[in-house]
Amino acid sequence: MLLSLFLQLAQPDLDHVLDDPRFKGAVIGACVLDQSGKELYSRNADLRLTPASNQKVVTAAFALKVFGPDYKPVTKFWKTKEGIVVDTAGDPLMSYADLLDIRKKLVAPKGTPVLIHHAYGPIYGPGWEWDDLPNRYAAPVSAFSVDQSSFELWTDNGKLFFQPANYGAKAYRVYGQDKLRIEYDPRTMVARVSGPLPPGRARVDTLALPRPDLAAGRLLGSKPKRISKIPATDPTYIRYSPPMSVILKEALPSSDNNITENLLLMASKVSDKDDKPYDVAEEKMGEFLTSEVGLEPEEFTIRDGSGLSRHNFISASALAKLLVWADEQPTRELWHSILARPGQEGTLKNRLEGVPFEGKTGTMEMVSALSGYLRLTDGKQVIVALLVNGQAASTAETRDLMDDFIKQLLEAGNGGTLSAESNKHEGPRPNPRLSFTPRDRLHRSRHDGRLASQRVDSGDEPIDAVLHRAQRVALRVR
Repeated sequence: MLLSLFLQLAQPDLDHVLDDPRFKGAVIGACVLDQSGKELYSRNADLRLTPASNQKVVTAAFALKVFGPDYKPVTKFWKTKEGIVVDTAGDPLMSYADLLDIRKKLVAPKGTPVLIHHAYGPIYGPGWEWDDLPNRYAAPVSAFSVDQSSFELWTDNGKLFFQPANYGAKAYRVYGQDKLRIEYDPRTMVARVSGPLPPGRARVDTLALPRPDLAAGRLLGSKPKRISKIPATDPTYIRYSPPMSVILKEALPSSDNNITENLLLMASKVSDKDDKPYDVAEEKMGEFLTSEVGLEPEEFTIRDGSGLSRHNFISASALAKLLVWADEQPTRELWHSILARPGQEGTLKNRLEGVPFEGKTGTMEMVSALSGYLRLTDGKQVIVALLVNGQAASTAETRDLMDDFIKQLLEAGNGGTLSAESNKHEGPRPNPRLSFTPRDRLHRSRHDGRLASQRVDSGDEPIDAVLHRAQRVALRVR
């Protein structure tokens, strides 16, 4: 069986999946390559589409190339006469428990001022939509932060409280609703909760910290503020984060937006002297994709690291070529280990049961993506990138159809239906100017008191988190 040749006999089956009436009006980009990078199947493979959380694949490859698997982010602490000084270029895994432990190590008196010097943040990614901002998945990105810039709202037999700390937030019960509704304004850090609460002790929601740097600083002392210079002496204490191999495993399978945004800015070496850190990151990422991966500048547009922005674009062909490149690197084994797999924890836990696939999902309203590696029974693999934009089908229907595409590909590859002719299938070519739903109609929450049932998390969280969000109305920034 020659994987450098096209699945000619499989083409009708693959076309049949993508021609499903439920995809009518959608823009589809598909590319299948053999492990050497030769094309086996394509449909509109050169059309740039919104990748949603498949953007994280690009970010992870970039960060792994820049840092290597063993790099450990460093945060330095000084105990000085002026107070506790903090300096960091980024540490996306800093936790509440870590900061309390560091405070004990520094033995700082209560009320000690905290002076923070960090490379970037708190900032939002370009193009993030305002109605996402109360949520954990759209929390501000900051080099110095705590718990991925988030905290949790809990209930215990009807009493509301925050975990692991309230950071100055307040929660109020509002009566008169028959369904659970949460309105949280990150600017005031006030949450209003109406409708029935879960019985007993339960988490109600996870919310964004508007100033994660100051929240983290308050765990060390008091009156945190930013500074522009750090002491010339050796640090009193140095915190080493887990290595990049661990950070990437935390980021990709669960599709963590905050971690990947930090990785993009860290790998781009942004500093507090950069007025527009995301512009620096866009340039650095572009250099990586063109000089290292071999992509053309026209094949992609990079605006953030997680895929939350709808201003990201990449072609299925470019995404597949990136996967081929990553598979050829010395870090290949680690790279495969950080991808999601069917039946395991992560965004593929409830998909593609029994299919030897490892990759990355992506979901936003009217955007779905799936890319990765499909292992055949003879040990060879094919690389798949599938992007769907503007579909009217539900998220569940779209996922089922995309999974069917992978299953058809697996059946063909294992059945020996490979032949010597390559055959592109472009399908109905959309007008590039009309390829996307107008921006002001994309990804908008509903604020009329009804469930936002069509809204799916841009961060592509595990299905239980998505279902939890579907049971309440969208959060609103007033």
